[in-house]
Amino acid sequence: MAGTSVLPALQEGQVLFGIEGSISLADVFGGDSDLTGAALTGNSSTSSEGQWQYSTSGGVNWASLPTDVTTEAGLLLAADTLLRFQPGADFNGNPGELQLRPLKELELDWVESEALFGNQQGFLISWNSNGQDGSGW
Repeated sequence: MAGTSVLPALQEGQVLFGIEGSISLADVFGGDSDLTGAALTGNSSTSSEGQWQYSTSGGVNWASLPTDVTTEAGLLLAADTLLRFQPGADFNGNPGELQLRPLKELELDWVESEALFGNQQGFLISWNSNGQDGSGW
């Protein structure tokens, strides 16, 4: 996972409750006060390892992060989103990594829509921009 923070070690097959085993996205990036969120552009974990999960409700509800995100179709997460890895029943080791690209925009007025996305039913937010990469829109 991008950043400098480390998630706590878990026991094989351990079931997590509340905020146990989690870290905020802001802490993943070292507590950067300018961070407004991140785009998840890759999740290389496998179902036999377990699932990366996220919570936007302070740990009350958790959802699995999709594993079919790409650099062209990422999932946007706010800086206060909690992340954790829920290991599979027989998994022992390091899970596949998350690829996260930090966002520092204060106003996300470029967001146009929100729709169900990914094999874990996360949300896709699409946008367009003009002149950022030199190719026009």
